[in-house]
Amino acid sequence: MSLSSSNGSIITFYSWKGGVGRTMALANVAVQLACMGRSVLMVDWDLEAPGLDRYFDHPEIPGLAITSALDNSGLLGLLEISEDREPNHSHWETRLSHITVPTAEPTFRTLNPPTPGALHLLSSGIASDGYPARLAAFSWDKFFAEQFGGSWLEALRNQWLLRYDFVLIDARTGLTDSGGVCTVQMPDMMLMVFTANEQSLKDGVKVIDAAQQGRRHFAYDRAPLAIVPLLSRWCGDDEVDLASSWMDRFDSDLRPLLNAWLPEGFSPRQFLEKTRIPHVTRFSFGEPLPVLTHSLNDANLPGLAYATLARLLNSQLAEAGQIIDPTYRPLQFTAGYNETDELKLLALVQDSTALYQEIARISKIHGTNSIKLADFLNQAGLALRSLARNMEAEPLYRRSLSLVEQNFGADHPEIAVRLNNLAQLLQATNRLAEAEPMMRRALAIDEQSFGADHPDVAIDLNNLAAFLQDTNRFAEAEPMIRRALAINEQSFGTDHPKIATQLNNLAQLLQATNRLAEAEPLMRRALAIDEQSFGTSHPNVAIDLNNLAQLLQATNRLAEAEPMMRRALAINEQSFGTDHPNVAIDLNNLAQLLQATNRLAEAEPMMRRALAIDEQSFGAGHPNVAIDLNNLAQLLQATNRLAEAEPLMRRALAIDEQSSGADHPNVAIRLNNLAQLLQATNRLAEAEPMMRRALAIDEQSFGADHPGVAIDLNNLAALLQVTNRLAEAELFSQQALQILQKFERDNGYQHPELSVIQDNHLQILEGISSRR
Repeated sequence: MSLSSSNGSIITFYSWKGGVGRTMALANVAVQLACMGRSVLMVDWDLEAPGLDRYFDHPEIPGLAITSALDNSGLLGLLEISEDREPNHSHWETRLSHITVPTAEPTFRTLNPPTPGALHLLSSGIASDGYPARLAAFSWDKFFAEQFGGSWLEALRNQWLLRYDFVLIDARTGLTDSGGVCTVQMPDMMLMVFTANEQSLKDGVKVIDAAQQGRRHFAYDRAPLAIVPLLSRWCGDDEVDLASSWMDRFDSDLRPLLNAWLPEGFSPRQFLEKTRIPHVTRFSFGEPLPVLTHSLNDANLPGLAYATLARLLNSQLAEAGQIIDPTYRPLQFTAGYNETDELKLLALVQDSTALYQEIARISKIHGTNSIKLADFLNQAGLALRSLARNMEAEPLYRRSLSLVEQNFGADHPEIAVRLNNLAQLLQATNRLAEAEPMMRRALAIDEQSFGADHPDVAIDLNNLAAFLQDTNRFAEAEPMIRRALAINEQSFGTDHPKIATQLNNLAQLLQATNRLAEAEPLMRRALAIDEQSFGTSHPNVAIDLNNLAQLLQATNRLAEAEPMMRRALAINEQSFGTDHPNVAIDLNNLAQLLQATNRLAEAEPMMRRALAIDEQSFGAGHPNVAIDLNNLAQLLQATNRLAEAEPLMRRALAIDEQSSGADHPNVAIRLNNLAQLLQATNRLAEAEPMMRRALAIDEQSFGADHPGVAIDLNNLAALLQVTNRLAEAELFSQQALQILQKFERDNGYQHPELSVIQDNHLQILEGISSRR
């Protein structure tokens, strides 16, 4: 049976100069991957100098055969008919040549080789009629501007990823019109083929840097490229001194490219020495496939290098350590982590196979019902939560909770810890009805175990209060926060850092209920406590400064707020380095203040830097990235760059739908933002269902009387007013007004949005009156 995957990878083979063996490497790696049971598509994107198909015209090789495509117009023909936003599968399927490869020979590593996977080729189309003239007439500018080229390629990319384990693209050398397609939009990984000369190395690295930069600002969701350098035409055995000098150079220049995936303790030089393609004169003639005709065990022949590269790609780079040193094994983990181990755990959980192997290992050593296993599952769940991989974390949390109950009983304090972790995950995924009783049970357990005034009880009260605050039950949340503050003051004294945290929590609730004058002294007291406890340059001080600065911004004291934000940014850059997620938060806060004071040119690069930091830290699909995208999009909208803002908003929406579910309140925020952009560009018919969906989400999540629902109603009323449906607009506006009036009656404080909604309501009433 052929192996398969529902989540493929697209890899671009690129070289700055021709004649380095790039196409030969792609052809041989593709054959080897197919022999390993993988489904592979090869795409000849070197439209100006194609020739990938020639590597498979070898009737003398037993078991190798090629069946020509039904339509020989190839990739160029496919691009020429791209008139819709999404390609029809049959359009590219009929242009594929099907290649049969022989079953691999048994080895000590694979005693029973798999059935070869599908190997397909989308040629350039050079054999079709009029190819040179058609290629000269094809315009990439027109393709993108008039034929929805970007969205069409994105749809094609997604279709290929679903169909194949690997898509290998043979890209044009140098800088070309299609270069951005092959290096920015299409690939997940880039394989840079180079030789030992300045042009090949330095200019190739420049192209990679440009590609990474392009992906950071690309309209579609793209993580940083994984870069694999492939040293080709190597003659190191003939010129030992020169070879050593060049290897030293490669080790230095390529280190930044490999740091993302090469295991700690190994160098780029070691990797290149195991994967370099030796120059063998015999293989410079014709278009050979040494993976099928010669030994795969002889380091002096290129077949071993191609087979090793295929092994690396097949493992998604995970076997790099074993390729360099066959005795290497990834670090093993045990329950109970110090700070260094937590970083290693964060890496482990990103490989699901390795994670479950570790779970099995701990189960075997300590037992399937052991507390050691429960602790590991809880720590792994926390690591997955930090990566916003909630669906993967949840079963680990639930199993950890079950094991702790088996070991300690239902009312042990450890149960409270596990309940709080699981409840916060459920809250993050909008399963509020299930989360709340868990938080209340955790509180009851700790009160029973430790008494009503224990610090652990304060933690439970804070968690539950934050939940109640998010669900618009401020009146119920406030006494819990005040009780938690009193417990901690009694336990630790009035100047302990825990008190600063409690003060900030209470101050933020007061700010949310528009009691800013009461909130401010609490924030200033929290700042003073942390400065006294930790010094003026501690990260906790940066948090306090940001909280206070945002309150000052809300009360229009921008000149006082700005230096606090800048000081917080400086503290975190000094504490964590310039690329830490905390720095991204500071940059966003400061950028929004700059935007509020009309310094947009200064704000924009800060937002872009924050986005780049979070993409690098968390990956392109993390909720923090969605926040960054949304902030940047709103700035772009404010500067009338709506076409640039829209794809960022759509990407933010997609991230939150994927991370939190389609009915999460964060999705409602994204829908409202996107709908308002669509309204601004007169696409009212597309905007309205988004606003109605946002309203339904918030009503379901928070209830019909939540201030967020009032904001949704006000947005929808404004759209209905623009489309002259004043009676319906007045109904929604009146509902919004009643919600905030009820909020004021219930809490004794006016909601910040009340005056805005009152003004909008009066405008609608005036419009109705003028028609009578």
